[in-house]
Amino acid sequence: MKRKASHTGFVLGLIFIGVAQHALALPSKTCSSDEQFLPPLPDWVLRGKNIQPFSLFKPSPSKGRTYMTEIGGATLLIDVRQQGKIVNINRHYLSGNGQSTTEHYQHACESGGHFYADQFTGIYLDNGLLFLEQESSVQGIPENMWVYYDRVE
Repeated sequence: MKRKASHTGFVLGLIFIGVAQHALALPSKTCSSDEQFLPPLPDWVLRGKNIQPFSLFKPSPSKGRTYMTEIGGATLLIDVRQQGKIVNINRHYLSGNGQSTTEHYQHACESGGHFYADQFTGIYLDNGLLFLEQESSVQGIPENMWVYYDRVE
């Protein structure tokens, strides 16, 4: 457990560095996608090492700012910044060997507890977030099922 706590602290530090480097000022631009053009969404959720049916998860109006999960020894963090109906996302990936990547998604639309853009869809839950990346730049992130992230903040 001690390793996980220090690993989490290191990764959370990366978030704050990344946010400081990429100030997430939310311009008054419209959303980058139209909800009516969302692709069909998967029926399965990857939660840690388990695959669960999507029907077990209920959307919630409760919104957090930071979410975290672990997949195959890698830690993934999502930082959500929202102003009105516009959402900007930073998704950080830290592999077990210390390599990291960050994806910046801007101008997503928010409606009824979920947010979406051409590259991803997210759904707020009471204690977490479901996130689906259409074309992840990271091989370890599935594109054919939701990933469950625990709410950190």
